[in-house]
Amino acid sequence: MTKSALLLISIMGLLSPLCKAQSNAIASDPSGAITKFNPAYKGPGPEVYFLPAARSLEEVLRDEYQAKKPFSAAITKELAFNSFIYDQEEVLSKQVTLRSEDTDSTLNSALMLLKKREFEAARSLLEEAATGLTHAPTLLTIKQVIADLNYFQEDYKNAEQGYNEVINLAVQQKNRLAQAHAMVQQALILAHFQQFIPAQQLIIRQAIPLYNKEKAYAEKISAWGKLAAIYRMDRKYTEAQWFLLQARALAQTKDLSEELAEIEYMLALTKYQDQSFQVAQREFLSAYKLAEQEGNKLLILAIHDKLGEVQLQLKEFQAAELSLKHYNTLKKSLFN
Repeated sequence: MTKSALLLISIMGLLSPLCKAQSNAIASDPSGAITKFNPAYKGPGPEVYFLPAARSLEEVLRDEYQAKKPFSAAITKELAFNSFIYDQEEVLSKQVTLRSEDTDSTLNSALMLLKKREFEAARSLLEEAATGLTHAPTLLTIKQVIADLNYFQEDYKNAEQGYNEVINLAVQQKNRLAQAHAMVQQALILAHFQQFIPAQQLIIRQAIPLYNKEKAYAEKISAWGKLAAIYRMDRKYTEAQWFLLQARALAQTKDLSEELAEIEYMLALTKYQDQSFQVAQREFLSAYKLAEQEGNKLLILAIHDKLGEVQLQLKEFQAAELSLKHYNTLKKSLFN
């Protein structure tokens, strides 16, 4: 055998593994676009380039869930607004028979302004109505609404002063409900400044006993929910869950079914924050059923917001994708 033949055989031996490697690469082309390729071709043109694989469903979902996270704050704020308006409707509906027709009209006008989020106009109307007012129960009502408005707008200094006024007026009038409400709100203010133990004790030792004396079950359930929120802020999830379970049991016993969806949502949120994702998923799904029965679309949106994140953590990607679709559809209908 000549030296030329030996050299040719050697070269072919070197090319054979290369051709085999290229063939294997072709077989595993992630895009599936290249189906025919002659690895022996050495003519003009670029070498074959395989596109990277398409992103997996997990990668797509993680990016989309990350992108929507900032909007969670807007949902929370909207839930707080709905709760604020509900509280004011409850406050302004009381003692109607004791108010004059003009005062009643003024308070109703203020409520309409609050619902339209014309907060400063409502404040001006209420402050004007309070000026020179001698009817003590109405003055207490107005002071409470203004204090609640300050709290909602995160003006904690003026809210604290307002609640002190409310407590003083409520004690004079022996109005335990107004007194307890102001205490619960003061506890939330303390919690915002990370004074968790005084906040917790204020509700447990002072506000709850007042609700017990009045047999004010709905208000007590609300107070327990706010107490649980304070424990969540303090990262004491076991305590938060315990008070929410008490609230749920009371709501069921007293047939206050309208409270159950929100309680279940808060239970799920507690488990979510505690990273107990399996339990959180069950409770979010339970909250979803209750909220759907109520027709509470905003709460359903909040549930899908967190339920999808839980499913993502559990690597249940198909379920997370469905939750995201429901979330996007509902968000568009409520906020666009």
